[in-house]
Amino acid sequence: MFKKIIHWCSDQIKTAKPFCLDHIGVCMSIILLGWLLYFVSEKIGIFDPIKAAFEDFYMTDIYYEITHSEEPPHDADIVIVDMTNLSTRDEIAQVITDIKSCKPKVLCVDLIFEHPSFDTIDDVSLITSLETDECKQVLSCKLRDYDKESSSFRNCLYSFFYGLDNKNILWGYSNYSQIRMGGYTRHTTLSQKTNDSIVFSLPYTAACLYQEKKLQRQEIEERQILYGDIDFNVINSCDILKESDKIKDKLVVLGSLHEEADMHFTPLGKMAGVKVIAYSIRTYLKGGEVKELGTIGNLLIGILVWWFAACIGYLIEKRHPIVYGILAKIFNFTLVAILIWISFEIYARYSYHINLLIPLTGLAMAEDIREMYIGIVRWLHEKMKWKILNKSLYIKR
Repeated sequence: MFKKIIHWCSDQIKTAKPFCLDHIGVCMSIILLGWLLYFVSEKIGIFDPIKAAFEDFYMTDIYYEITHSEEPPHDADIVIVDMTNLSTRDEIAQVITDIKSCKPKVLCVDLIFEHPSFDTIDDVSLITSLETDECKQVLSCKLRDYDKESSSFRNCLYSFFYGLDNKNILWGYSNYSQIRMGGYTRHTTLSQKTNDSIVFSLPYTAACLYQEKKLQRQEIEERQILYGDIDFNVINSCDILKESDKIKDKLVVLGSLHEEADMHFTPLGKMAGVKVIAYSIRTYLKGGEVKELGTIGNLLIGILVWWFAACIGYLIEKRHPIVYGILAKIFNFTLVAILIWISFEIYARYSYHINLLIPLTGLAMAEDIREMYIGIVRWLHEKMKWKILNKSLYIKR
């Protein structure tokens, strides 16, 4: 039985003629047409929506969609306190005081108080609540005025009480980068330059405080946020003392879960900024460094896949000339499913992201381009009488 299988495979390989230049010709045609489409999309504005959709597409989106469940487990380290219903700084001060009384390990405040209020008593209450040293704290700031030439921001927006002499307070920026306006929030950066100084991000600073690690720049400054099938315990600002057991020794993120102005589009759907911060923190806590295969690597995978599809397409046409069109499409669809499954397994097990956009886009066009290649080869052979084409698989002898 085993010998029969080996003999059958050997026969198929011989029939497919894998080292024939025609298969390489099909691959080169896919690359040429793909480059042409990319060039046209760069130059012609009407293709901007298509270009943006391709740039903002990740295979991990499908992974998150498949693995998402209605009731995902809650993270064991991070708790979100929702302060949407609070309207005054005095109320916020009281919530901060209540959270600290529950003995969290770190308090991360996703709020910026840009100007002093008209009621100085409220400001005093707020500053007093932050000055207490029951836990380590990191407050939010915003980087502004990015300069492309120096790859740095010109200034940073802090709360009005920046410079408060308290060793338990650190500052971290809460900016997130996007490919385009309205695009998905996918990446969290570790640090950024502002003029001649370095500012660390809010999620990274909070994670380091929680793990008692030193803040330092790393070789990889940007990481893909690990959203995954996980959620967080959410406590309403009115119920803090009732649920103190959920806060003790945890990393608490204070922010608004239902403020429309602070919503982000993510692979899991529309999400509050405070929740994006929670996922970003979790990314650092879990050592969430997603390694990504570069464009060259994706292109090499694509060439291998397209070459294989060209070989099988020729083999199917040779063996089953009547129904080869249907069989070839079924094969390519199956190959797509196998590639996606392999990439999901690699991502889930090893946090290594292979963006199959290039290979799968080419594979979707592979059979049509092979037929176009056949037509061009036969036309050149008939009209131009090129002798080199006599060796082609697609020239009838």
